[in-house]
Amino acid sequence: MVIRLKIGSITLASAAALAPMAGVADRAFRELCVRFGAAYVVGEMVSAKGITMGDRKSAELLSLSEAERPQRSSSLATILPSWQKPPKSAFLPPTGN
Repeated sequence: MVIRLKIGSITLASAAALAPMAGVADRAFRELCVRFGAAYVVGEMVSAKGITMGDRKSAELLSLSEAERPQRSSSLATILPSWQKPPKSAFLPPTGN
């Protein structure tokens, strides 16, 4: 009997899945997991700052091969860092002038 995993409206072909693992779940490893039965794989965590700054490594971590399709996701790491502070006016009440 094949056990299928359902996440929302998506039903996966099996219950085997690869959890996100920083430094381990690169594209080659994800492809191996799919080849050996993983129905769903998660890529390494990617920095949102790296994406917005055009970082090559961040783009590589997000790259998706045909072998990983269609069930693959990525994790984004983001916070509101000092380089992304909202303008002070966003916190000031209107003056009425």
